[in-house]
Amino acid sequence: LGQFGDYVMLYEADAADEAFARGQRWYGEKAQAEAGGQALSPPLPGTIDEGIRRELAGRCELTFFAQEFGTYDTTRVFWATRAENWLHHHGGADCPRAKEIKQELREVFAPASAIWQRHVLEGGARVIEQAIRGLLSEEA
Repeated sequence: LGQFGDYVMLYEADAADEAFARGQRWYGEKAQAEAGGQALSPPLPGTIDEGIRRELAGRCELTFFAQEFGTYDTTRVFWATRAENWLHHHGGADCPRAKEIKQELREVFAPASAIWQRHVLEGGARVIEQAIRGLLSEEA
């Protein structure tokens, strides 16, 4: 999803929605819409925000964004997920490589690097501040 430790704010629905425009005002260039191919990640059907949006339609304004952080190159992530898929279907928990495969899968999605973790904490704090400022300015 991008450079190691950098992030994007993913919006799942249509980029023409007012909620996406609101997110762009709050998060700037970090805001990306999955629908329509603007984002690096594919659309994910069946997520919780989709259900909440459907349940609360017309009763309130909702602005759902997911913060996603870059980890490693797509080739490394691909091989880690492929190995874990093999383990699930053919190897099992008793497989001699199970621990190694699980560790690599965790590493490609949540690196142990202190630098990456610092970027996540800083980026998370930045997004919280932006959302609070955005909410306060929307009320004004």
